[in-house]
Amino acid sequence: MDPLSLFVVAITLASIGARGFHFAFELCEDYKDAMTQIEMIQYQYLMLQEAMKKLPPELLPQMKATKDLLEAIERKFPDTFYCEGRKDRWLWAIKRKRKAKTLVGQLGHIENSIRLALHLENR
Repeated sequence: MDPLSLFVVAITLASIGARGFHFAFELCEDYKDAMTQIEMIQYQYLMLQEAMKKLPPELLPQMKATKDLLEAIERKFPDTFYCEGRKDRWLWAIKRKRKAKTLVGQLGHIENSIRLALHLENR
């Protein structure tokens, strides 16, 4: 094998090793912080739920889609945000956190809808 090929193989193996290390590091961090991450998402959900309840009644018909999305997220909560013990923390780190990212994005859309509705109401 020529020196250039050996160099390319060494760089490729180092890159694969670095990616594997990075993945393992993130997995361990997600395992360690599982409860904190879940609690933060649950808190955001509860705050948005309370904000929806406090909207003026005349805005509620306009917020039906937002309310439906919030209810859909609530139905997904028990499966995604259950964390009791090591097995559940590993499931969070490996699988559930990826699902939760979608739900967090939806919570962001709900928050934006509530802010916009309140902004338009106060004009």
